[in-house]
Amino acid sequence: MTDNAPQKLDADDRVAAFLSEVLKLDAFFFGFGVAQFERVFNHGGFYLYPTGHRLINQGEEGRDLFVIYDGKVEVIRASVDRQIFLGPGDIFGEMAMLLGGKRNATVVTVVPSKIFFLPFQDLTCVMDSNPDLQDHLINLARRRL
Repeated sequence: MTDNAPQKLDADDRVAAFLSEVLKLDAFFFGFGVAQFERVFNHGGFYLYPTGHRLINQGEEGRDLFVIYDGKVEVIRASVDRQIFLGPGDIFGEMAMLLGGKRNATVVTVVPSKIFFLPFQDLTCVMDSNPDLQDHLINLARRRL
């Protein structure tokens, strides 16, 4: 593993539109762009994480959400023998965010990866106003249980 720090990236309207599509924000935010991204997710950001960077550690407390824009991560669960990989458009961190409690997996970048970091404090406001996002995350969590 490497301990290189992630690099904060500047988002643009194309990147913000990708996030809007993945999180189903279109019904709530018409024409979601970089200005809305920066206002709504002002505690989070868009980052380039180096290979081997641990984004989540199994067993730790955490309720933040991540969305992969580009790259690949491995999801490692102590109780699962098979390899699980996620790529562009995939969301992770939703289980602990929705259920509270501890993370049920470790997530590590396999290649340099551009990932949205969306803190719980920003997401709660969006989910309160956007039931489509909340339903989408609940359905994703159910499929993974």
